Amino acid sequence: MTMSVEDIIRALPRVELFLQLEGAYSAQRLLVIAGQNGFLEDPDSLAVWQEKLDSPDPASRYELMAETSRWLDYEDDVALMVYEAGLALARQNVLYAEIHVNTLHFTEHRWHFERLLQSLNDGRRRAEVAWKIDIRWVLSIFRDQPRHADEAVRIASSKDGQAAGIVGICLGGPEGAQPPGQFERAFRTAARKGIPAAVHSNADAALPGNLREALEQLQPQRLNGGFGIDRDPQLMDFMAQDELPLIFSMSEALALGLVNSFEDYPLKQLVDAGLKLVPACGMPSVLGATLVDEQLAVVQRCGLGLDELQQLTLNAVAASWLPEGEKADLENGVRERTQSVLTAHPEEEV
Repeated sequence: MTMSVEDIIRALPRVELFLQLEGAYSAQRLLVIAGQNGFLEDPDSLAVWQEKLDSPDPASRYELMAETSRWLDYEDDVALMVYEAGLALARQNVLYAEIHVNTLHFTEHRWHFERLLQSLNDGRRRAEVAWKIDIRWVLSIFRDQPRHADEAVRIASSKDGQAAGIVGICLGGPEGAQPPGQFERAFRTAARKGIPAAVHSNADAALPGNLREALEQLQPQRLNGGFGIDRDPQLMDFMAQDELPLIFSMSEALALGLVNSFEDYPLKQLVDAGLKLVPACGMPSVLGATLVDEQLAVVQRCGLGLDELQQLTLNAVAASWLPEGEKADLENGVRERTQSVLTAHPEEEV
């Protein structure tokens, strides 16, 4: 039986490096948990939040993430959210995922970090046993919470943090809240302790948080976002020569109004410039899109072929923060699964 190109893409293995846990919550699950835990008991409040979650505003995503995380009062609440995120990933044939989590969304509301980590890993283990998906953690540092940066590095570099699957840190949150220099010490400490670090930034952001300044001062191992970099040839050359991975999300750019369509995203230009590109979908519940949708758009809307899409997945493997031995195993798994799909359904049959 022949398969369409869409069917083949859906069957391919994937790697996700920028899923934000707080942007992957199920709206209906959140409302049930909120009710069980004594939130949104007023019908008017429930109606307001039902509408917010059914039609989320990407511009208010950080406030949405913080408020909804506050409703998770119990260990099982967090474990269930992680498990369901893992299930959603497994249904997309994701073999490995690095899930970003802002611990302050929990520890500011009665949670101790050890309790949070235990709950996260409870959900992680359930997903791994049930769906054979490997999940690791990246600690998010938001720009409007600069005092959290040193603590995040300390946790990520601790023996307990390493044993619990924490593989790195990422600076994100609202750009312009603080200049990158506020986080330079934390990033230097992370580098000294061997903790990988990423930055989420776009060239079109407010001046205090612009992309060039973040890259020069913080020297991250990955860049997330990066929209507008195509208008800075020197920066593109730097990233290509340094082989600095760019984790991009066309769905995010579209939702934020940075482009009018997937076709407007300069993906082909970035590929031609030699950048190490990795597709991602950081906040599926907010963006209304998945990693599969992102990869379908790469081929169907932006003109890349299946071989180029396969290279993007291999780029994700290379850019992951797994130990080298585990990274080699993941690459072998991706290659074998990809070859199995393409051999069973050669492109000439499509």
